[in-house]
Amino acid sequence: KCYKKVVEIDPNHSYAWNKLGCCHENGKGTEKDATEAFKCYKKAVEIDSSDSIILYNIGDSYLHGKGTEKNATEAFKCFKKSVEIDPNHSYAWTNLGYCHLHGEGTEKNATEAFNCYKKSVEIDPNNSYAWNNLGYCHETGNGTEKDATEAFNCYKKAVEIDQNNSVALNNLGWCYFKGKGTEVDKLKAKELLSKALEITPNDEDIKSLLKECDE
Repeated sequence: KCYKKVVEIDPNHSYAWNKLGCCHENGKGTEKDATEAFKCYKKAVEIDSSDSIILYNIGDSYLHGKGTEKNATEAFKCFKKSVEIDPNHSYAWTNLGYCHLHGEGTEKNATEAFNCYKKSVEIDPNNSYAWNNLGYCHETGNGTEKDATEAFNCYKKAVEIDQNNSVALNNLGWCYFKGKGTEVDKLKAKELLSKALEITPNDEDIKSLLKECDE
């Protein structure tokens, strides 16, 4: 209500537009509405295109098609500009890494992706998503040498930071199930995978792996 009031009084208040967008996106004080969130972020960036947080938010909307059509090219541009303005924006580095790894809005470049994820965790050691993605690079040899132990350690760190990170829970469960970077522990694998499934109940891959744990 406060942010809504602010933009009514001052329609050029970019910070308030951005915060209003966050409220709509996360359902804080109002219903979740990705379309309204995107409109607010767009308004904010039109007023101030030099704010790294606003650029990150609108870039994330473009990347995942939240409230707008997916536009990987625009997303990449936003994340790139965000880290140019604020080199310490950990989550912008994480998403920039994602773009490089998957060729979203730019050419695939695994080395750049790995470096972005590494930069992310150096800036913010509590960035669970960056730790998970860094683990994926170590596991698959994207941008670095394959190292199952490092991958396991990264996934473990990601889960310790955020126990609701379903992707990291799944990846760590997989490591325990297959003995990648650690000893095989099917009970631990099942515990982690069950937790992941609670968060993402429609994930067929997790369901399938859970069945294998019981065999």
